[in-house]
Amino acid sequence: MDWPKVIKEILEHHDITQYRLRKMTGVSKTHTNHLALGKRKDPSFTIGLRIINLHPNRKEYLNNN
Repeated sequence: MDWPKVIKEILEHHDITQYRLRKMTGVSKTHTNHLALGKRKDPSFTIGLRIINLHPNRKEYLNNN
């Protein structure tokens, strides 16, 4: 999954910052930042699901990826 793209789309769709995303998901600053920069590729299922649930096309991601 292209986590930098996913996070960028979430931030733009909700008009929020990474700080707000972290507060909404409970994911740490380091983890969120590494996903957004592409330094981390595979978050745990739980963390990935918390993030994907905020994506405007979450149903497509959950069904197709």
